[in-house]
Amino acid sequence: MKRNFFTLVTTILFAAPCDASLVGHWQFDDPGNLGLDSAGGDNNGAGGGDAIFSGSARVGAGALAVDGSGTGLQVANSELFQPLTTFTMAAFVNADLNNLAFGAPNGVGRIFSSLRTPPGDLSNGNNGYGFAVLANGRFRYTTYGVQDYDTSLGALVPTDVWAHVAVVVTEGSAEFFVNGNSVQTIGGGNPNTPTDPF
Repeated sequence: MKRNFFTLVTTILFAAPCDASLVGHWQFDDPGNLGLDSAGGDNNGAGGGDAIFSGSARVGAGALAVDGSGTGLQVANSELFQPLTTFTMAAFVNADLNNLAFGAPNGVGRIFSSLRTPPGDLSNGNNGYGFAVLANGRFRYTTYGVQDYDTSLGALVPTDVWAHVAVVVTEGSAEFFVNGNSVQTIGGGNPNTPTDPF
């Protein structure tokens, strides 16, 4: 029997300093077209690997269920996903953190990733960014090969229940949210590194 370790509905908002616009919004409501971009753009994708439709959703009619194999929604390259100085990534997630295979093989359950190379392969250098729930219930915003912005507080994401999670990235910081509440802000270098298309 296949066990789903991570189910999500996701929205990505990229914003220039004064011009906010929705770049991608995947509701996963249509099992025949899981990757439909409801934002009205041309950022449609497809379920990759073991990603499947799930009728168990927090909002809408469905969700994308992944089983920890490292695959999920695969979206073609868009210049709109190249990092700007400020952007937000948000999703409803239902993470099975009690399952030892969550985020296999490295305990990182990616919500969004712009990494062009396969997960864990940084052979192309510093090329991308990602937002993840870690197996310990904490968050990670990463600029691959540059810096991981890992929350240090206890488990922030509840297990086996739907939660709305988000990261707001600005120049020099990443602020994490659970169910609309800010839970931690992490400063550092510029979290918005240039990225190759994904």
